[in-house]
Amino acid sequence: MKIISLNTFAGTVFEPLMAFVERHAADTDVFCFQEVMRTDGAKALQTRKGWRVSLLEELMQRLPLFEPFFTSMADDYKSDPDLHGHTQIGLATFVKRALPVSEHGSSVISEEIISTPARTMKMQLPLLFVKLAIQNTPLTICSIHGIPSPGDKQDSPERLEQSKRILDIIQKQAGEKIIVGDLNLNPDTESVRLFEQAGFRNLIREHRIQTTRGSHHRVLHPKYGQTPEGFQEYADYTFVSAGLTVNAFEVPDLPLSDHLPMLLDVAIPVPS
Repeated sequence: MKIISLNTFAGTVFEPLMAFVERHAADTDVFCFQEVMRTDGAKALQTRKGWRVSLLEELMQRLPLFEPFFTSMADDYKSDPDLHGHTQIGLATFVKRALPVSEHGSSVISEEIISTPARTMKMQLPLLFVKLAIQNTPLTICSIHGIPSPGDKQDSPERLEQSKRILDIIQKQAGEKIIVGDLNLNPDTESVRLFEQAGFRNLIREHRIQTTRGSHHRVLHPKYGQTPEGFQEYADYTFVSAGLTVNAFEVPDLPLSDHLPMLLDVAIPVPS
C-alpha cells in the first residue's frame, strides 16, 4: 500500500502540486492532504496570499478514481467572502475507490484562537481518519494538522495534551495504524517521543530525514530567516504501528509547498 502525506500550503504552488498529484495518482492508494481549501462559489480563485480557495474541488477533478473525505479547521480563514464565497480550510484524505472504507470520521484534538486585524476566530485542529480492511487486516490511517503556535515548535502543555489525545483516539482502534501529517513539532520534543513510547515507529527519525520543509520553504518565506527560530527544518511526521513492514519511505525535496511530501510504501500483514 502506498500513502502520500503533504501539507499543500493551500495550493499556493498550484501547477507543480497538481502535476505531482497527477503523476502519483496511478500508483498511490491514499493521499492525506493538510491545509486544503474549499468554496461554495468564488469570483476569484486565489486569496491575496495566493491560497487556492477551490483546491478541494480541483484535487477531486484530478483524482476521479478516489473517494474524498474532508473535515474543516476554520471557515473563511484568510479569505474574503465577497470574492471567494463561503470557504473552509481543513484536511482532505483521498482513498482509491477500489479499497473498502469501513468507517471514516474526525475528532477535534485541539483548538486555537487566531487574531487578525480584521477579526478574532477559533480554529479547530482535527484528526481525520479512515478505516480500511486490507486482506482482512483492519488498518486505520489518521491525518493531522497540529497546533501551529508558538512558532518554535517546542513542547507546551497544549501540544503534550494534543499528542496524548491523538494516541488515546487511535489506540482504541483494532489492527494496524498509520499517523501522518503536519504536527508542528521538533523531533526532540516529548510530544513526539510520546508516539515512540506508545510503540509507533517514527520514520522521520528511523530514516534520518534532514528536513520536512525543504529548500522551497526559504523561497516562500524569506522573512523566517530573520526570526529567532530561523528556517526550522521539521514539522511533518509519519508514525506506523509495529506490525507493518515498511518497504520504502522518502521525503523528496520538491517545490510543491512550504512542506515536503512524505511517500510511504507499507506491506499489510495477512492474518494466519
